[in-house]
Amino acid sequence: MNNSEKTSLMAEPYNSDRNAIDRLRINQKALQAGSVKREEGYNSEGLEMVSYTDYKSGIQYVISSEAEGGKMVINETFSKVQHLLIASWYSQPDRTSNFKIQLTFKEISEALGVSRSQATALRKQLRELITPLVRCTFVNSDKDSIDAVNLFAAGNYNKGKLTMWLTPNMAERLLSEESSTEYFPLSLLKLKGTAYYLALKIMHNANINARWHADRVDRLGLENTLKALPTLPDPVKLSKGNSRSLYLKILTPLAKAIEELEAVTGIVVRPSQPLKGMKTKDMSKITLNVIDWGQVDIAELTRKKRKRLRKNNVRED
Repeated sequence: MNNSEKTSLMAEPYNSDRNAIDRLRINQKALQAGSVKREEGYNSEGLEMVSYTDYKSGIQYVISSEAEGGKMVINETFSKVQHLLIASWYSQPDRTSNFKIQLTFKEISEALGVSRSQATALRKQLRELITPLVRCTFVNSDKDSIDAVNLFAAGNYNKGKLTMWLTPNMAERLLSEESSTEYFPLSLLKLKGTAYYLALKIMHNANINARWHADRVDRLGLENTLKALPTLPDPVKLSKGNSRSLYLKILTPLAKAIEELEAVTGIVVRPSQPLKGMKTKDMSKITLNVIDWGQVDIAELTRKKRKRLRKNNVRED
């Protein structure tokens, strides 16, 4: 991948409408809160499977119990690698016929901002992620229908190269006119922990509201945002304690994440009220406001979303 290709890759959109990692937020907090349900079962081949279902959206993520192991494989690195792979496929000029995606370890580590001291750990993670990536099945369902499709057909990591093959069915969906294409600058992959998940929440909110409610693109509710940050404890559980615990364990890390987001991407977020001294009962009244989008061309994003609605004759109300 030469420099010009990297530049175009950074500007390419990707489709996360079916990205179960970002939509489900599968983590211990979600499981304990009951917003995500974990179930065990067997597929038609007799393989033991584990499914995670989001009660609100109905979206389901299915993985083999063997790939899941004794710990959550659905983590930050998994999410980042998925984003990078799909964005890389989108950047290919022959993506309609070529479903092979190949990234070198150098390209992955640079995109994720991994230091030399962290390289060995990343190599190990890439080996462990191959199986769950291939087993990843996205399921949309409601009381009347169910729709399932695998993201990748096959994959391997060998001699410093990660190679994955997108399934033709998923490629067709990602390229369709009805597809809900989302814009996500790959520079955000360099963020770590809470700052990364905050960026995901901000961009998902922007993409959704750019289509339907442009006036809400730069405004997020604090309470809902915290639910999307698996790195922070549940504020409801902390509400039984004192306000100091809330400030030290949730609001202080959030403030640091906001600072990191601005330093790395230029995206400036300001709460509608000071975080210090805030009580749990006040969270529903507070918003996080994006006052500067930095590297994100939010005006162009909104224009494209509204244009797509008009093209598909979707009513805008």
